Amino acid sequence: MNKTITNLHGDRERVSLPTPQWEGQVEIATGLELIKLWSGPGTGRKFAETYSYWQNRRTQCHTGQQYTELTESDYLHYCEQVRCEPSHVEATAV
Repeated sequence: MNKTITNLHGDRERVSLPTPQWEGQVEIATGLELIKLWSGPGTGRKFAETYSYWQNRRTQCHTGQQYTELTESDYLHYCEQVRCEPSHVEATAV
């Protein structure tokens, strides 16, 4: 599945996403729902599909779907919030 994402540098780029590792609908912040998580087995890059709701005075309600690249710490945080087993993460020394 090809999608335009916002990468870690804030630039938009077209990427081919693997099969989602997790799918659902969980509110992870006020007005922000996590829909899907991806972890690239070859590249190690992590991505999220989110859906946000925000208020606009003229039209009352807007919604927006975004695809963003995640840092490893954000990815692990989201996995914890949705109770999903992380994959393709770098091992850290204890």
